[in-house]
Amino acid sequence: MINGKLMFGLLINSAMTAFVAIEQPVLLYVMGPFLALSLLGAALLSLGHARRGAQLVIAGSIGFIPAGLIAVLGARDVLDSLAQQELEARRQRA
Repeated sequence: MINGKLMFGLLINSAMTAFVAIEQPVLLYVMGPFLALSLLGAALLSLGHARRGAQLVIAGSIGFIPAGLIAVLGARDVLDSLAQQELEARRQRA
C-alpha cells in the first residue's frame, strides 16, 4: 500500500534529518523521533497494517513541515483508498 508520494516524502524526511545532523547534531534529538515514527509507519504499511502505518507516517511527518507534507499526502491517499475499499465492501453486503 506504499505509494510514490509516501516514499518520496520519507526520502526527503530522511535526507533532511541527515543534513541537519551533519550541521547541528543536537537537532538530531528533535528530528530523530519524528523520523523513527515515520519509518515505523512505513514498516507497518509494508507488513499490511495500513491504517495504523499511515497514521504513524502522518504523525511522524508533522515534524518535517513543510517538506513533510509530501509524506502526509501519500499517507492520506492510503487512508482514502482504505475508506473506499471499506465502502465497496459495505455496499456489496447490502
